[in-house]
Amino acid sequence: MTGPQAKILGFIIDWIASRGFPPTVREISKAFGWKTTANVQQHIERMQRDGIVTRQAGMARTLRATPAGLEQLEELRQIA
Repeated sequence: MTGPQAKILGFIIDWIASRGFPPTVREISKAFGWKTTANVQQHIERMQRDGIVTRQAGMARTLRATPAGLEQLEELRQIA
């Protein structure tokens, strides 16, 4: 997991914990100050391929961390 991916995953987890539902790609992009959603889309697609997050195609607010993603993030946080 790259640094930006870890930050995005942490953001997703915190958003769900505070609001009860996942953020949209646009909300993630806005939170990181990115002008387009393309960067977020690329990171999320890579994170899906790596088994870090899941989401249902064509449906909004289905982005979730996988158990493997949670484990990787915890390991990164322990190192930092």
